[in-house]
Amino acid sequence: MLGVSVTFEPGARTAWHIHPLGQTLIVTSGCGWVQSEGGPKEEIRPGDVVWCPPREKHWHGATSTTALTHIAILEHLDSLRKVRHCVRRRLALRLPRRASFISQLFCCYQRV
Repeated sequence: MLGVSVTFEPGARTAWHIHPLGQTLIVTSGCGWVQSEGGPKEEIRPGDVVWCPPREKHWHGATSTTALTHIAILEHLDSLRKVRHCVRRRLALRLPRRASFISQLFCCYQRV
C-alpha cells in the first residue's frame, strides 16, 4: 500500500488515468474536482473521502482559483518496485467522522 500527500496549485489537475487496484483520496485542504469517465465533475472539500474503483478512468485536481491537498492511498502491483527506503509518519488530521490519525508512507517507486 502506498500513501502520499499531494498538493495541486490552482488550476492544476491530473491527466485522465486509472489505478489497477483502485485509489482512495482523502481531501485535507482546499477545494477541487474529481470526475470519472462518463460521470459528472464533482466538487471535493476537506473531509471528503473519494473511492476510485479499479481500472476506472478518472482525473482529479484543484479548482481554477483554489489549491487542493489530498492524501492518495493505493495498492500497487508487482510492476512497481521500491527503489528507496520508506519513512513512516503519523499525521494528526481533523477529519469529521473519520479516523483521527492517518499513517502516511512516503516511498519512491519505479516501473519495471
